[in-house]
Amino acid sequence: MIVNLKFTIKDMKKFNLIIALTFMMTSVLTHAAHLNGKLTFVANLSGQQSIPPLNTDAKGFVLLSYNSAMDSLILDASFTGLSGNVTGIHIHEGPLGVSGNVVTDLSSGVKINGFKTAITGSALASIKLDKLMNGGYYINVHTILNPNGEIRGQIGLEQDWKLTSWLNGNNEVPASGSAANGILSVKLSKDMKWVEVAAQMNGMSGAIMGAHLHKGAAGTNGGVVLDLSDSVKGNMIFGRFDATAIATDLINGNLYLNIHSAMYPNGEIRGQLALSKYLNFSVMLNGKQEVPAVNTNASGVANLMVNSTMDSLWIQLLANDLSGSIMGIHIHEGAAGTNGGVLTDLSDLVSGNMVSGVITGKTAVTAVLPKLLNGSAYINLHTAANANGEIRGQVMPLNRRVFQFNLDGKQQVPSVTTNANGKAYVSLAADISDLFVSFTGNNVNSKITAAHIHGAKAGMNGGVLTDVSAFVSQKNKDFSGSGTLKMGTDFNSDLITALVKYEAYLNFHTEDNPNGELRGQNEEPANSAFMTSAGKIELSNALVCFYPNPVTNNLTVSTADNESLSVTISDINGKVMLVEQTNFNKITLDVTALKTGIYIIDIATNNGVSRQKFTKTSN
Repeated sequence: MIVNLKFTIKDMKKFNLIIALTFMMTSVLTHAAHLNGKLTFVANLSGQQSIPPLNTDAKGFVLLSYNSAMDSLILDASFTGLSGNVTGIHIHEGPLGVSGNVVTDLSSGVKINGFKTAITGSALASIKLDKLMNGGYYINVHTILNPNGEIRGQIGLEQDWKLTSWLNGNNEVPASGSAANGILSVKLSKDMKWVEVAAQMNGMSGAIMGAHLHKGAAGTNGGVVLDLSDSVKGNMIFGRFDATAIATDLINGNLYLNIHSAMYPNGEIRGQLALSKYLNFSVMLNGKQEVPAVNTNASGVANLMVNSTMDSLWIQLLANDLSGSIMGIHIHEGAAGTNGGVLTDLSDLVSGNMVSGVITGKTAVTAVLPKLLNGSAYINLHTAANANGEIRGQVMPLNRRVFQFNLDGKQQVPSVTTNANGKAYVSLAADISDLFVSFTGNNVNSKITAAHIHGAKAGMNGGVLTDVSAFVSQKNKDFSGSGTLKMGTDFNSDLITALVKYEAYLNFHTEDNPNGELRGQNEEPANSAFMTSAGKIELSNALVCFYPNPVTNNLTVSTADNESLSVTISDINGKVMLVEQTNFNKITLDVTALKTGIYIIDIATNNGVSRQKFTKTSN
């Protein structure tokens, strides 16, 4: 049965608007400022992931990110709806649906509604980056009622799903004998509701008469599940479709793309879709992106992948309608609309109109990776007729930009006295096509009537940028929710700008506090308290203080502006030694275990940050 999932003309016009907004934002935000080049890992926890699954309303999430020195893994967690106090929380080794051994115990200092901590030293050494990148760990939260685990969540890199394929005649059943080939690049949204398909064919026997996604394993034929024919333009396919009915089969590798022509009505070339678990990047090349633009019908599609150990960079590229042979191809540094120097030469990987191969070596890969991640790299393909470049494409990462919100009543303007608290995060697709929102909270005494993301700096009120009320699920005093917002439908570029400038806040309105009971300003996730960001002012020493200095055992930190505190102590090399957080304006830290020496203390409130030094003396 063919499932008609194509957009209407109205929908396609809306999508064209989204694409236009994407390129507009890329040019407006210098070096794609909505991308920060950081990798954030997320575990979304529920009872359904426990083994066996549990029927519970409890929810939670954990944000994980490394510090710049990669010697500390910072975790920030939030839970709601648990049956009772947390008796233990651990990072386990094991893929989704499998129970595994404990790797790291996180139980110390955990509260019923969450925790914040840093993993360092031998505990960090037990967590392998490649396994973390490949989804090989999960977090399990234990309670008295559910000692084996009440909620669980697989740790994964926060990125959209990526599927790729090479297409050729030998993949047809039976083989077609055609010498044509093709490349496929598929992006499945984080919520598995939308799929973007980009494909480039080369050497076809004639015009493309049809293009479909079929259900079937390699070597078998199956029925059509998605018709892409209306998205064919010449030897290219580009379109966005509802993925609700096919997402599971996409991820499980059960679909293939079949390209039909008049000479080969049953299919000229075909390719099985395969899920990539690497760091993924997509590129669409044309002459319009050259600086200055080149008038050409040539085009290309490329997939880039970096492995979990970050020492191999794969490139798959296919071009069509070029004016002549590829004379050179490079990865350059530069934002859209600008020219820059060569980062990596790919010319040795050229074979006809195809570029395929791998760049190896940690030094070579890490030299280019930051530029790929923050959107400031492009691929340029040179020919004899266009020596400066005939077609070019900006490299677009699939990892998502994450922002965090810590929710309380003190951030309301004016402030609200409440025991309610919570956390939230949003993740923005690299192409700004959608925004995923997730939140949890506790101790709300009345019904939540609305929830919005507003635009304003901390300490100020601003207008609504988008409504997230439909995502709220409340049971007694606990609440949670998640969902996806679409660019051009649910929000516009004003929200992106507010997030990037740290001028967005999430506000929950209740019957008791109709103007807002819980509010949180957006900031960087997990390690936001450990560094000064563009959106944080430097606090005066009159507003924050710590004593005694030098210190032997107990260090007291306080703030005069009646704000909650987040405190991080690091050694002089930047290694995180201690992390503490409180909803009050004063906290006492036990630093007895620290060795004698000089340390850095970062003190963060909702109004700003302070970084100072102190001396630890021996007993």
